[in-house]
Amino acid sequence: MGSITTNVKKTPRIEEILMSDERLCRMEDKLDKLSEAVVEMARMEERLLTIFKRLEHMDAAFKKYDDRVDEIEKQALVRE
Repeated sequence: MGSITTNVKKTPRIEEILMSDERLCRMEDKLDKLSEAVVEMARMEERLLTIFKRLEHMDAAFKKYDDRVDEIEKQALVRE
């Protein structure tokens, strides 16, 4: 069976409607791809935030240990 568009004589108005429908389909496809990209970017942002929080905790821990080493060095110098 042929599609409706092949059985109907294509007038300029029908061709215009068909082109508009095809154009809308392409636009919908592009919007779908864009929305998928936005969702993926949001996921990446969440991962980055998690990584940055971990780095902040690690920096705080390193600073704490660095301060302890500095204090031990000061005590060692006083004892000499």
